[in-house]
Amino acid sequence: MFRKLALITVAACMCTATPASAGLMTFTNEGDFNTAIGGAALTVEGFETLTLGLAGGPYVSGGVSMNTANGVTFGSTSVDLVTEGAQAENWQQRADGDITFTFAAGINAFGIDITDFGSGGGGALTPNTLEVSVNGGTFFDMFVGHSGGTGNLLFLGLFDNMSTFTTVKFSDTFTADGIGLDRLQYGLVDISAIPLPATIWLFLTALGGLGLFGRRNKAARKYA
Repeated sequence: MFRKLALITVAACMCTATPASAGLMTFTNEGDFNTAIGGAALTVEGFETLTLGLAGGPYVSGGVSMNTANGVTFGSTSVDLVTEGAQAENWQQRADGDITFTFAAGINAFGIDITDFGSGGGGALTPNTLEVSVNGGTFFDMFVGHSGGTGNLLFLGLFDNMSTFTTVKFSDTFTADGIGLDRLQYGLVDISAIPLPATIWLFLTALGGLGLFGRRNKAARKYA
């Protein structure tokens, strides 16, 4: 009976724990992102020194640079876009093209506030999908078909527990959308410092129980 219960526990733990060891993970909930990185302190970039209005790129601050396909950046103080400090990047996909964040050193954690996404001219709800590429890889979709009122707020988090990356590129499927980007968080998180989830401890306990059961069963057969 114990062996059967332990096997069920191990199977359940494997199902729960496997996604956490899959390399690049994406998050749309900041709390889940912070849990995944073990609450590690990340560098925060608020684009406070970004030139207001259209300016030549790239924008460089600390360990990150930001540039669009057309080589321009666009600072804004609109309350619909800003989530930290006094200003944000106003990404105009139609005019600017794809936007790329390039990091001076490899990172494995990236988080950013995305505002006014899926809100077209005059606040009209216009479904949009964010396309994301890491290290020049294939684009994948986030916030598929999202539409929201003026100033709506989204969070995107990326965490890779197996390798680092130096670029994150954004594109989208509705090129007339004016999008706010603010409170960029980034850094290299020490994987070994992240506490193991409770499911992992349960998994290890179950494995230990199976081993103990096996030894006792073997001993019982030996002296039977």
